This record gives sequence, structure tokens and C-alpha cells, in this order.
Amino acid sequence: MAKSNSRKSPEIRIVVDTNAIWNSNEHYLVKKEIAELARETQTHQDVQFRWYLPDVVRAEREFQMRSKAREILPALTRLERLIGHQLGFTSDTLDKRIRENISQQIGDLSFDVPPFDCTAVDWSAVIAAAINRSAPFEAGETEKGFRDAVILEAFAQVVSDAPSSARDCRVVLLTGDGLLAQAASLRFIDRKNVRVLKSIDELKGLVNTLVSQVTEEFVRELQPKAERLFFDPKDEHSLLSTLQVAAEIERACAAELHEVPDGATFRRNNRSLAIGATRFVRKDRQRVYWATRITIDAAAFKYDINPDFFRGAVTHTTDPLWWASAKSWADVGTPVGSVDRPKTMAELKIRLKDLLIANERLASTRPSPAADTLERQVAKGTTAVDVEWSVSVSTRGRLTGARFEKVQFIETTWT
Repeated sequence: MAKSNSRKSPEIRIVVDTNAIWNSNEHYLVKKEIAELARETQTHQDVQFRWYLPDVVRAEREFQMRSKAREILPALTRLERLIGHQLGFTSDTLDKRIRENISQQIGDLSFDVPPFDCTAVDWSAVIAAAINRSAPFEAGETEKGFRDAVILEAFAQVVSDAPSSARDCRVVLLTGDGLLAQAASLRFIDRKNVRVLKSIDELKGLVNTLVSQVTEEFVRELQPKAERLFFDPKDEHSLLSTLQVAAEIERACAAELHEVPDGATFRRNNRSLAIGATRFVRKDRQRVYWATRITIDAAAFKYDINPDFFRGAVTHTTDPLWWASAKSWADVGTPVGSVDRPKTMAELKIRLKDLLIANERLASTRPSPAADTLERQVAKGTTAVDVEWSVSVSTRGRLTGARFEKVQFIETTWT
């Protein structure tokens, strides 16, 4: 009987850190973007994806969700007194329901929660790293970093259980923690099938590459060209301006850019726009599709009573914060950790021009606060959107015929 020539599909194992899945919606185990990507990867036939949630990460998310529930519990107690009826919510009940909610979400997303083998850990090496303040431990008087050290060991156990060939299996650690990323990269520097990624954007790029009929070398060669084509601080005619990206964002995401969180009245100030990395999406013949992450920092406000007005100290309307960003470019900052910070005020004006024009249009429909009120900032947030665009690639790797494709709203996170 002839042997089958069928070959097992390559496998991608993805291990997530807590900061990669944290979200401000306390009832979700992982952020929306992670959940959507996990579901999407389950549909691929040519590449098998497995998502791993280390037990220490699951336990930390449970702690965070439980802490948030305890903040809400006093409000339920007051409600019981108001309606004169016991709803039966106790700390023990909440803890049980949270654990059930987490278990259901883990099942829905097909996450693996691998058991952690304490006996397989070289604890003497962990202790030495803590004493010497080696990554993932932080430098300083305390040896902060034990939780990250446990995550590193959990990741190491997933790596040791996986095939060592990059052709058969890739193992990815997704973490936004710089010290953990450094420690994992050094530990597995000789493993060609291990990748440490610092953002969901990088992970999406890798997933898109592996499921497409292109090589990583192809994407690695074109990506720097694509990033410079989309935005070059020395070129006022880069695609960011010529494709009117800011205007397209405002058109496609008007509602999301104007919404405010609970506790704010209605005013939101979109303060700065940052340009992230450009990632590969797909290839269709000679046309290559890319996505560039744009993040917009915002602040939300509410109005409080101005006591000075009632004491006679204020006799006219003042609004010093209303358009501070539009009046003074020097006061406009860039988000911390921005991949590409503007180097001059001229560059910053280019990046914010269309966004501020849109804000001014919106502001014209809103009343200024009266003299008897004060404006108070109640939240800071970040809105993330993906701008998809495409170019034709010549046989010599030249990029031409750029065109805008679409804008996709990702999420807004308020703190």
C-alpha cells in the first residue's frame, strides 16, 4: 500500500501575558481584539492555531475582575435598601459567578490553560535572577518581577513541549512587558521557531503572513518601504496626507471619536494622533494590502458647580481648556510609547490638521460652559483604528499605485 504524501499542517502556539489581554470592560476575560483574532484563527485550515492562557495569567485576570466586582457591590447593597428586597448578591456569590464566567469564555475561545509543573522549574536560577535583578526582575531595592518570572517558566514549558522545527511549529509569547520580553528573547535566542511579540498588531502581522502564500522574507523586505511610503516625516506628500487619512478616520469613526465614558458630561477632546507600525494583511496577485495602526489620545470632561461664581468672584464666562490643543501646538503631546513621534512642530501640524478641523466642526454645535460651572477632566482614553491601504509591487520590489481601502475601528480604552 502506498504511503500518503499528506503532511500535517504547521502549528502556531500563542501564549498570552496579562497585559496583552487586559481590557477596561471588566466582564470580559480578554480584550475584544484578542477575542476576535482567536476566533478568526480557528477558521484557518492550512495552519493550526492553539492559544495558551497560563494559569497565573488566568488567576490574575480573575483577581482583577473580582476586585472590580467588589467595587460595584456596595451599590447593589444600597439598591437593596432602596427597594426593600434582598437580591442575594454576596462576595462569595460574585466570586463563584466570576469563575464560571471565566471558564465559559475560556471554552468559547478554545483557550488552553496548561498545568504549571513546579518541579520542572530551575528555582535556583529564578532566585539568582531575583537577587541580581536580572530580567524579568526590575532593578532597584525590591526584586519586583516574580509573577513575570512564573509566566516565563510557563512559556518555557510550552516551548519544551512543542516541536523544535519552525516548519512544523512556531511558539509565540505575546507580552507588552519589556523586561519579560527581554528575558524570553535571551532565553530562546537559539530557537528559530520562538518569537516574542510586543503587541497584538505584530501578532496580526505574523498570522497574516503565515496564512498567506508569501514568505516572511518577502514581508520583511517590503515592510520598511511600506512604512516610509505611508508616513515619512521628511515628505509632506506621504500617503498619510495624500490619501486624507485623518478625514477618512473622522468619516468612518465619527461616533466612536465623539463618545465619552460614564461619568463625563458630553465633551471629549481628541488631543493627539500617533502612527504605529505598518503590518502585512494579504497579497492578491501583484497587489499587497497593508494596515497601519493609528491611535488617538483623548480626554473626557464633565461640568461641576463653580463656587467662585456664587461668591461673586467670577462675573463672566471662562473656558481655558475648551480648545487648548487647537490654540497652542506646544501644549499638544504624543502618546507615550508612540512608534513614530513627530520630530518638529510642522510634522505635528500635518498629523493633527484634519483631526482638529473635524473637532472644530463638532465644537461649533456645542454650548460653552456657563460662568457658574467649572470643567473637570474625568477620564483619559485611547482610540485605536486600523487604516487599510494597498500598493502594487513590481518584480523589482517597487511600490506604486497606492490607494486607500478602508478604516476599521478597533476599540476605545478609558482610564
